[in-house]
Amino acid sequence: MALTPAETNQVKKLYGKQLWKEGRDELFFKKFMGEGEFNIIQEKTDFRKDKGDTLYFGLGMDLSGAGVTGDNELEGNEEALTVYSDSVTLDQIRNAVRVQGRLEEQKAAYGIRETAKERLKFWLAEKIDEIIFDHLCGDTSQTFPAAPLAPDSDHVLYGGNATSDSDIDSTDKFTAALISKTKVKAQTLDPRIKPVKVDGKDYYVCVIHPYQAYDLRQDTDWQNAHYYASERGLDNPIFTGSMGIYDGVAIHVHPKIYTASNWGAGANVEGARALFLGAQAGLFAQASDTSWVEKDFDYANQTGVATGLIWGFKKARFNSEDFGLIALDTAASAP
Repeated sequence: MALTPAETNQVKKLYGKQLWKEGRDELFFKKFMGEGEFNIIQEKTDFRKDKGDTLYFGLGMDLSGAGVTGDNELEGNEEALTVYSDSVTLDQIRNAVRVQGRLEEQKAAYGIRETAKERLKFWLAEKIDEIIFDHLCGDTSQTFPAAPLAPDSDHVLYGGNATSDSDIDSTDKFTAALISKTKVKAQTLDPRIKPVKVDGKDYYVCVIHPYQAYDLRQDTDWQNAHYYASERGLDNPIFTGSMGIYDGVAIHVHPKIYTASNWGAGANVEGARALFLGAQAGLFAQASDTSWVEKDFDYANQTGVATGLIWGFKKARFNSEDFGLIALDTAASAP
C-alpha cells in the first residue's frame, strides 16, 4: 500500500500558525484585545492584505451635535465626523532554539518540533506582553518598534499627596481612593477616556504591580468595599483573573508594570506605575502569522527551529497626549 507523506512546507506552515494561536492565547493582554475601537487594545491585521510598514488607526471621538427634535428636518443638519488618527510602525522579532545533536535528541522523550513550539510560544507571549507594558507605561529606555512615549502631565496622577515623582514618599501608596479619583479624572478629561461596556454598565481596567496590590489589600476602604464582591461572577474577559472590582474598575495585577527605585526628594523611594485603562489605550498591528523555519547544522547532526513575528504596538496619542489611559505613580516596595 502506498502512503503519501505530509508535504514539508505545509507542516512548517501549520506549526507557525499553531505557535501564534497558542502564543496569543498566553498573552496577558489578550483579554483586552479586539478589532473595534471600544476595546482597550485595538488590533488590526490590515497588513495581511496590503504591504507597508505603517498602519493608521482612527481614534474614536464623541459626537457633540445637538441633533434635531420633533419633525424638524435632519437632512442638511447632519454632524460631520471628527476623525483623528494615530499610527503604528511594524518591526520584526525573532528567536530560535537548537538541539545539541542527534544523540541528545535520541535520549530525550520528546519531538523537536513540539518542544520548540512550546518553548517559543511562551517566549513570544512574554516578549509581546513586555513590549506592550513598556509602551503603555512609557518606559523610554526601550526601543521596539520605536521609542515608547512617557506619560504627559494631563494623564498622570500620584499616590497620597504627591504631585510628582520627585515628591513621592514612602507613605504615598496605592489606595482605593486613588482608583476613584482617577475614574473621575478619566470621565472629565477632554477628550474623555471611554469605558468598556459590559452588560450595559461602564467599566475601566486598572493594572497594578504586585507591591501595589499588597498595599491596596491593607487599605481600609478596599477591605470594607463588600459591594464589589457581588460582581465577581461577571464572565466578560476583562474580569478574568482580576483581584476584584472597585467603583466600576476591574483591578488586575502583573509584575511587568514599570518600577523605579529613584523617586522622591532623595531619589531613593521605590515606586511603581499602575495603568488605568479605557478604550483605545493601545494600538496593536500584526502583519502575518509567525514564521517557522527549520535548519540542519553539522551535516544534519544538529537541528534548529526559528520563529519570528512582524508586528507593532503603540500607546494611542492625540494632540501629543495619551488618549485612553492614565498613569498612576505611587510608592511601592516589597512587603
